[in-house]
Amino acid sequence: MIRGWHVAAERHAFECALQAVIEESGLSEDDDALFDAWDTLHPSTADDGEDEAGLSSGSREAGSMSAREAIGKMPYDFSPARLRCMELAEELSARDSAAT
Repeated sequence: MIRGWHVAAERHAFECALQAVIEESGLSEDDDALFDAWDTLHPSTADDGEDEAGLSSGSREAGSMSAREAIGKMPYDFSPARLRCMELAEELSARDSAAT
């Protein structure tokens, strides 16, 4: 169990450092601009076949893959150890958020 906390603490520290670099570099604003440009070029209409949650009903562009297919091609697994590490890292993040 101690090893799990150690790995989670390392992951949490990495994610905090990564987020700080993203904020300092302005990358999040660049991402927002890209999303806005996409939304401008691809306006959503009532005829898009989206349900109330905004999720597509299954229509995709030719050559694209579903989320299930994409997840299946990811190079990592969701083993119990990995999931527990992610849970512990989230707990550490929540503690940091509550402290600030």
